[in-house]
Amino acid sequence: MDGEHVRFSAPDVPEIDAIIEELRRDKDAVLSYLRDKESRPPSLEEVKALLPPGVQLISYQSKEAPFAVAPVSIVTNAGRFYRAYIADLRARLEKPEGHHCPPLSDILAKLAEAGLELNIELPEVLVF
Repeated sequence: MDGEHVRFSAPDVPEIDAIIEELRRDKDAVLSYLRDKESRPPSLEEVKALLPPGVQLISYQSKEAPFAVAPVSIVTNAGRFYRAYIADLRARLEKPEGHHCPPLSDILAKLAEAGLELNIELPEVLVF
């Protein structure tokens, strides 16, 4: 989604014109579906699939938005929050010295406040 537009890429196949036309006809329903899917917290199975290697799920009790994860943070899109912080976790574990995402302690604290507690088991060479 890009505001009130749906952007996508697809292979150049004969059926693509019909698919695009159908999407245009049902644009409101498509946007509604995408907004709902994006904002819904991920399922336990999705969380497990998103976690990087070496990270063990301790507990997950998803919360519906809006919810607070720190005294000044209110989450209004649960799906985006969980997926972004799990992506940050993966990036931080892959490049511990990088400056591309929050510190590991911040990531884990925010996820725990949101109901997702994790335990990290890294190989000795990756311990930092």
